[in-house]
Amino acid sequence: IAEEISVQKLKEFSTIFRDIAKKVSPSVVSIEVSKTVEYIEDPYGLNRFFNLDSGRGRRIKKKVEVSSGSGFIADAEGHILTNFHVIEEGQEVNVTLMDGRKVAATFVGGDNELDIAVLKIQLARITPCEFGDSSKVEVGDWVLAIGNPYGYSHTVTEGIISAKYRENNSLQTSAAINPGNSGGPLIDLDGRVIGINRSIKTT
Repeated sequence: IAEEISVQKLKEFSTIFRDIAKKVSPSVVSIEVSKTVEYIEDPYGLNRFFNLDSGRGRRIKKKVEVSSGSGFIADAEGHILTNFHVIEEGQEVNVTLMDGRKVAATFVGGDNELDIAVLKIQLARITPCEFGDSSKVEVGDWVLAIGNPYGYSHTVTEGIISAKYRENNSLQTSAAINPGNSGGPLIDLDGRVIGINRSIKTT
């Protein structure tokens, strides 16, 4: 009987995660950042071989580089929060919602030191996130991260708050945060945003 009760509790806990993911995912967006860069055509590597800085005799070409990240809708006016480092070098920023709608975003402002940026989209039928109070979070609390790791949009991972008051008073979590998760929300069990996912620590 005890084993049956334990399994039932796990199922109930799983339902909590499922409900949070359904609630918050429509507020999470995938961010695509494009920029055009110039480079010197050097197919045989002669510039590198001879350590040449000059492009004389070489054709300067252009190419578009694309990077990705995550963000979330902060209000009904279409403001989106993300990390500053996700969009700082972009010349064109597009966001894609869970329902597949893709729209250009404009840069409103940001802070490089805090690594926070605000974008804005003009779009109807959007779902803003709800905000919680990160100061009330305790070590050991369960959290979910939702984002666009490796281009896989609206990926949900779970974990706990591992520590508080890290660099810049940030939270540390055991939830998987991979490249592309940057800018996505960290969610408490009430389905409220308590942080912005920023980086992964590797050794």
